[in-house]
This record gives sequence, C-alpha cells and structure tokens, in this order.
Amino acid sequence: VIRLTASFGAPSAMSPALTRLNLSRNHIGDGGAILLANALGSGRGCCSGIQELLLGGNRISDVGASRLSAVCTRPA
Repeated sequence: VIRLTASFGAPSAMSPALTRLNLSRNHIGDGGAILLANALGSGRGCCSGIQELLLGGNRISDVGASRLSAVCTRPA
C-alpha cells in the first residue's frame, strides 16, 4: 500500500475543497504515476490544494513512487 501526503499551499479558486484525492485500486502504473506527479508538481488548477493522495492497490513501482515522492515531499 502506497500512501503519500502532499501539501502544495492554498487551494485554488477553481476547487477550494479538493484536498484529498483517492485513486486507490485504479490500475495506475508507473506511467500514470509520472503523469500524476507532473500534474501535482505544476501547482496549478485543481491539484494545487491536494494535501492527501491515496494510491493503495495500484501497480506503482519504485520508479513511479520516487517521482511522486519528489513533488509530494517538497516544502510548501
């Protein structure tokens, strides 16, 4: 089970209530994890306020997890 917590500052005006994203058991692999990391790392739109990201039950290896970790653990 992979559970990453991300804090990217104040939520955007577009989606002020989106702070938790549960993508558990969605058949996400490394490619999807990398795309997700890119979206989270942009700090724009609906992804900017996510504080908790749930990814358990997916097929994310160390490759995808390390990309997610790079954007989810940086200082806000």
